[in-house]
Amino acid sequence: MKHKSDLRIVMMGKTGVGKSSSGNTILGKIKFEQKDSFESVSKKCVQHQQMVEGRKLLVIDTPGLFDTSLSENELQEEIVRCMQMSVPGPHVFLLVIRLDVRFTEEEKKAVKWIQENFGEKAANYTIVLFTRGDQIDSPINTFLTENKQIEELVRECKGRYHVFYNTDRKNQSQVTELLEKIDRMVMENGGVHYTNEMYNETQRKIKEESNGKPNRDAREKKNGENEENMKKDGKKVEEAGHVASVLADKSDLRIVMMGKTGVGKSSSGNTILGKIKFEQKDSFESVSKKCVQHQQMVEGRKLLVIDTPGLFDTSLSENELQEEIVRCMQMSVPGPHVFLLVIRLDVRFTEEEKKAVKWIQENFGEKAANYTIVLFTRGDQIDSPINTFLTENKQIEELVRECKGRYHVFYNTDRKNQSQVTELLEKIDRMVMENGGEHYTNEMYNETQRKIKEESNGKPNRDAREKKNGENEENMKKDGKKVEEAGHVASVLADKSDLRIVMMGKTGVGKSSSGNTILGKIKFEQKDSFESVSKKCVQHQQMVEGRKLLVIDTPGLFDTSLSENELQEEIVRCMQMSVPGPHVFLLVIRLDVRFTEEEKKAVKWIQENFGEKAANYTIVLFTRGDQIDSPINTFLTENKQIEELVRECKGRYHVFYNTDRKNQSQVTELLEKIDRMVMENGGEHYTNEMYNETQRKIKEESNGKPNRDAREKKNGENEENMKKDGKKVEEAGHVASVLADKSDLRIVMMGKTGVGKSSSGNTILGKIKFEQKDSFESVSKKCVQHQQMVEGRKLLVIDTPGLFDTSLSENELQEEIVRCMQMSVPGPHVFLLVIRLDVRFTEEEKKAVKWIQENFGEKAANYTIVLFTRGDQIDSPINTFLTENKQIEELVRECKGRYHVFYNTDRKNQSQVTELLEKIDRMVMENGGEHYTNEMYNETQRKIKEESNGKPNRDAREKKNGENEENMKKDGKKVEEAGHVASVLADESDLRIVMMGKTGAGKSASGNTILGQIKFKQKDSFKSVSKKCVQHEQMVEGRKLLVIDTPGLFDTSLIEKELQEEIVRCVQMSGPGPHVFLLVIRLDVRFTDEEKKAVKWIQENFGENAAKYTIVLFTRGDQIDSPINTFLTENKQIEELVRECKGRYHVFYNTDRKNQSQVTELLEKIDRMVMENGGEHYRNEMYNETQSKIKEENNGKPNSDAREKKNGENEENMKKDGKKVEEAGHVASVLAGMSFYFK
Repeated sequence: MKHKSDLRIVMMGKTGVGKSSSGNTILGKIKFEQKDSFESVSKKCVQHQQMVEGRKLLVIDTPGLFDTSLSENELQEEIVRCMQMSVPGPHVFLLVIRLDVRFTEEEKKAVKWIQENFGEKAANYTIVLFTRGDQIDSPINTFLTENKQIEELVRECKGRYHVFYNTDRKNQSQVTELLEKIDRMVMENGGVHYTNEMYNETQRKIKEESNGKPNRDAREKKNGENEENMKKDGKKVEEAGHVASVLADKSDLRIVMMGKTGVGKSSSGNTILGKIKFEQKDSFESVSKKCVQHQQMVEGRKLLVIDTPGLFDTSLSENELQEEIVRCMQMSVPGPHVFLLVIRLDVRFTEEEKKAVKWIQENFGEKAANYTIVLFTRGDQIDSPINTFLTENKQIEELVRECKGRYHVFYNTDRKNQSQVTELLEKIDRMVMENGGEHYTNEMYNETQRKIKEESNGKPNRDAREKKNGENEENMKKDGKKVEEAGHVASVLADKSDLRIVMMGKTGVGKSSSGNTILGKIKFEQKDSFESVSKKCVQHQQMVEGRKLLVIDTPGLFDTSLSENELQEEIVRCMQMSVPGPHVFLLVIRLDVRFTEEEKKAVKWIQENFGEKAANYTIVLFTRGDQIDSPINTFLTENKQIEELVRECKGRYHVFYNTDRKNQSQVTELLEKIDRMVMENGGEHYTNEMYNETQRKIKEESNGKPNRDAREKKNGENEENMKKDGKKVEEAGHVASVLADKSDLRIVMMGKTGVGKSSSGNTILGKIKFEQKDSFESVSKKCVQHQQMVEGRKLLVIDTPGLFDTSLSENELQEEIVRCMQMSVPGPHVFLLVIRLDVRFTEEEKKAVKWIQENFGEKAANYTIVLFTRGDQIDSPINTFLTENKQIEELVRECKGRYHVFYNTDRKNQSQVTELLEKIDRMVMENGGEHYTNEMYNETQRKIKEESNGKPNRDAREKKNGENEENMKKDGKKVEEAGHVASVLADESDLRIVMMGKTGAGKSASGNTILGQIKFKQKDSFKSVSKKCVQHEQMVEGRKLLVIDTPGLFDTSLIEKELQEEIVRCVQMSGPGPHVFLLVIRLDVRFTDEEKKAVKWIQENFGENAAKYTIVLFTRGDQIDSPINTFLTENKQIEELVRECKGRYHVFYNTDRKNQSQVTELLEKIDRMVMENGGEHYRNEMYNETQSKIKEENNGKPNSDAREKKNGENEENMKKDGKKVEEAGHVASVLAGMSFYFK
């Protein structure tokens, strides 16, 4: 159920019953036009929204049923518009009936009409609203009993009705009662509203029935509509099926603020968001030099507002302004819903403002005006109403006309009046609707930039323009490149509605062609052939209906010219391409050719190679649907073998009609079926783990079969080939570890001091994250890590101290290598060996690769790319330069010929980063999808240790290095510790969270909020819900979270022994140890002595260090009257508790549980804490150490017996209890075995 601030209400009924008037009563304002009339006031669907009793109501008024002057076609169009307006669907249909007029045949059929047009289920969402209740003489109950036909109507609506008394319209209680009845009905419907899917399904059935009815012509004749009209009408009905995809959910609006400096863009952005997010000041210099974005939940929907630099009078150069336009488009992907052109009303309207719309159209295309609204600020500074003002100021009136007459006014002295924001949002919604539900798209922008480029290439006066702008040829080249880069905006950010689709089937069935139909473009090579067009797996992606589709085309099954080995290789590549796994396998079958033995086995083949579960993720896609004579249902019934194939795929199929490829509705319907299937699969896609498990079983079975040699002989493959093939199959089992999701790359920067490691790291991340300066002393004395989303993927970059010439001792350098490996767990994808091209290549650089191999193993070269900096400081192309400098060329050769060049004078050119990432991806693929692993590092360190133990000149080396035996021991220990890196840190996509706190504080509920699903049992109670430690895990924001809920502290019904046992279990569950203890405290109850001691209790049981890993999580944040900072200042004891946890805390607002941003912020705080702890989590060793101390103290205390007596426990119980405490000391060894198993 949506938050109570959101209700969507559709008014339905006969003309003159009072729908418009009732809508106004509900909203508490005259929003809809109303008059007493027997002609329909509403010829079109009209919507208005208003905050009522603290919640947002959207009311849609519809044309009158039956007696309206609208034709059936026009009425159907309005039904479609009604569904578009109410996306994602109305909560209630209010069927309005007047009580003071005769109840006619038409009203009797009202519910039936609703069910015919909206489906039988619509009655579950319908309430009868009686108007003129004050015009009847008896109570409503009596009236219904006496009027059986009206009573029957109410019964058809599940007995739901409400009465409005028109003489008492100002009595708000009648509205309150109606809203309560709607809420009750929604609850009875399982919290679900009527959906577009229900409507689409109804329209589909209507269409199927109308196609099969012989009397269709008669109906057409009766309605006086010829065949052409019927086609148009059919198209309208079909379009209704696309409502859900036409309009994105209203919870999402992307707004771009534009205008001259000083007009109030930043200030207006803050007014819209309801918070001071953007810096604002009265100034004639641009506050915003860069595009800045902020988002906020406003009236139950997420608003993203982007503030841009001032136009015309800004201090930015044309180049810099163009860069910011590109950034604006990147920020607003997949494109803004509205450009707000901000104009001040209290200053003179200048020549620059006149050209504002023209400037927008020149940079964003002529269509941009369709998405532009003029936002006037300082509306309280003019003396006349805005309409009069515009009439008197023709130039401003003309500006508004260029924006299709759309404008809105902000009154600056009334900023807290949220209604002016509400009205603006309504106008934006209306504009989006008029634009067919579409927003401005990156494709429109790219097309505009392409035209600009074509025009500028053809104009002879380009140099003159350059001269006028004071820009030399070099600047123009850079600017041109920036404009070109704009063409990549769409690929910068992946949309959350990603779908990964794998096409499978026999050669010639139309996989490539169907892939092109889905993408809406000719991406895959296609031809009519009995030879496989696709010899290799090929992938293409495209934005389709506002979502990113990745389609993978595979070689033909069975009859392909590929050998079994090659086909297996392609299956592995397919899984790599679709990481983290495809949402659907489309098994493509042609309907116009004979169904053969091979096709019968298709699903079996998929299950043999991808596992039995793969059928849950498979849909049969029939092609050439226009080549069969009967409907598909009949065809399947008549062809039992094909029907059986569909049954094996859980009855899921879809048909493509090849003669109607441009009909996008067949793609829309396919995507809806895929979405439905994903939902039925619990929102899950097919995973690499499923594939790996299948390959493991295949391997086990093949190892045990005695006829393996016979099979080898039959396949004409000798033993050597079989080994290779076996290896391929084995490799397939590692696909999950093979390729991390492209949103994850771990990069380690290496090289001599002063070569530009820190600077290059910043270039890669696109932000100044690492400290950088020109120096011959190492900027980085310690390994430092930063991460950033770049081109839609998460990059983790680790900067290391300079090699060779650093002031660090060998010991300290070794320690940093260990830290580097810890930071990059489970291991880096690439070592970037940074070399400066503008300085002499020294002996140290020659040995760089050797040094890496000595410390990271010979295999490390496979994961190394040379990154040259200062590429603009050499006179010849890099290829020539390498040929002329044999030593550098040799260095590159040692790194398998891999290198890349950064041009420092062009740092903002993101394409050089894109190319580097592509080279890293290619290298990872060449390495079989593997990254460098901690196991490789540990193995290298083991060999180093073995060699050092056996060398007689060890003492000499110690003496030479000026390190005594004690230092050597410490150093050896450090090297040994490196062997534990893999178990120290889990991958950053893995967080282990332990919930702690008093009973009733909300641990279980908070755990559910974090996981985004009801996993833990929760109830309001003073008895502990959790008697045992319970764990659940869930993928949240692309990372795996493991949350462990523990019994309540202090006041739990558990005895001390049982609580200790649960602590041991908690530590075992969280192996190798939790990243964070969340100490949960309720803000709406008295802070007691028990809570004061909470941190002390944690430290006593988990050690003093545990406070470093603890964050206080306050619940019920919406139950306190002041901001949390003020609250803490006023409550010193709670403030002290937070101080004991290093000042770390977070607040959950329980009335806003669906607001995922509060979870996102918590995860960011946990990540920050882990980073401050040097990338470490709390370890089981710390726990064991604490338990050991507790045991030592207990053993040494003379009053142990007294304590035993006090606790009422005899000697036998103490022995058992002691045993439990002892067992705690073995947790590390228990888990060590587990980590070895997983390893």
